[in-house]
Amino acid sequence: MSSYLNDDEMEKNGFSHFKCHIVRHTKGERVITKDERGRFRWSSALEDDAFSVHEIYYSKDGKARAVTETPIYYAYFDTVDQLKDGLQTVLDALNKNDVLDFKTIGVYTNEPDK
Repeated sequence: MSSYLNDDEMEKNGFSHFKCHIVRHTKGERVITKDERGRFRWSSALEDDAFSVHEIYYSKDGKARAVTETPIYYAYFDTVDQLKDGLQTVLDALNKNDVLDFKTIGVYTNEPDK
């Protein structure tokens, strides 16, 4: 599975690699969801904890430094083989059973106003 970031963006931001992990969103957080028209929107505050799979970006020293705002659930793939690889990545993350808390990792966005 390829990263949300290309190699130049990874290097520019000081990231050495990424992995997919289960991420916990805790009660009261707002998360990005898709509405009925497929547009991304911020949710209301979560009533309970929720879990998703996100890309986590690591620095050269191996520390988790950033998490994508949206889970990889919203990913689209160019080929069936890429889709299979992506789903295998999600299964691998689920089988690790290590859960990271969303609010303890900085959110990565390449939007200039954030």
